[in-house]
Amino acid sequence: MQNPLISIIIPAYNTERYLDRCVASLCAQAFEDFEAIIIDDGSTDQTGHIADDWAVRDARIKVVHTANSGVAEARNTGLKHAKGLYIGFIDSDDWVEPEMLGTLVEDVKKHDADIAICGHVMETVDGEPLRSGQAAGSSFVLTAHQALVELLIDYKIRLYLWDKLYRRELFDGLSFPTGHLFEDQQILYKLFEKASTVCVNDQPLYHYVQHGESILGAKRLSTEVEYIRSQLTLFRYVCSSGRFSRTELTVLRSSLGKNLISSFRKVRKSPSSEAHEASERLLKEFKSAGLPHRPGLFLLYKAIFGIIKSWGRKL
Repeated sequence: MQNPLISIIIPAYNTERYLDRCVASLCAQAFEDFEAIIIDDGSTDQTGHIADDWAVRDARIKVVHTANSGVAEARNTGLKHAKGLYIGFIDSDDWVEPEMLGTLVEDVKKHDADIAICGHVMETVDGEPLRSGQAAGSSFVLTAHQALVELLIDYKIRLYLWDKLYRRELFDGLSFPTGHLFEDQQILYKLFEKASTVCVNDQPLYHYVQHGESILGAKRLSTEVEYIRSQLTLFRYVCSSGRFSRTELTVLRSSLGKNLISSFRKVRKSPSSEAHEASERLLKEFKSAGLPHRPGLFLLYKAIFGIIKSWGRKL
């Protein structure tokens, strides 16, 4: 049997409420040459049974049941089972438009791209749009370096794993770091480093469903601290990699610095002793990364980032 062109990896943990819609949206794709690998990450609800039922109904659906190890390890397991020439990821509580895979495949072939990106919509569980995340209102093709800069700015190209299609070889030698949230941010820049061409299509074809259990919907202190540490990793990379021009460094330090200080303020405002201890540890990490927390620095970074957006960030 011939291998599929695309492998879609779906980590699933206790998402019985959403999984049916997710998989149904995949099975309704106009482009049919794909496999979907559902990694049931030790679910304690009906998620595994729902996945198995889909595998019986559609031969393109594969299910792997594992002990609960977290989303990063689930994605690594999916990569080990994937047979496609291209890799995509969908969160099990999200869904996609029928044209998504076909559009991304057409784009990678048309531009000989290693990564193709589409727009997305963030919405509530009831389908009410929260905001559109399509790629700044235009479609374009970038070199790997241009795309890496845009990814790290996190405006025109977002630091999300799921709105993209990747050439399989980009994952050679890479895996998702386990034991942390925002693990996708820690692998995305490495994938972009290895790419040659990246294309962006502004059509909003991916629907991210934000709810209390989703990472972006959770407002816990631990989530905020994990986000800060992930952004600090990117900040250190920008400052130490030697890949970026002086102008690019100013732009990237401002963008990441704005995010870091904004999130740090949220942690510091919390009255709990746990938050106080976390903020003290983070201040030391800021200093170690070369990011001083001085009065007015956030406003400076915010002003620079505002100029970047208004000028279209022509580096």
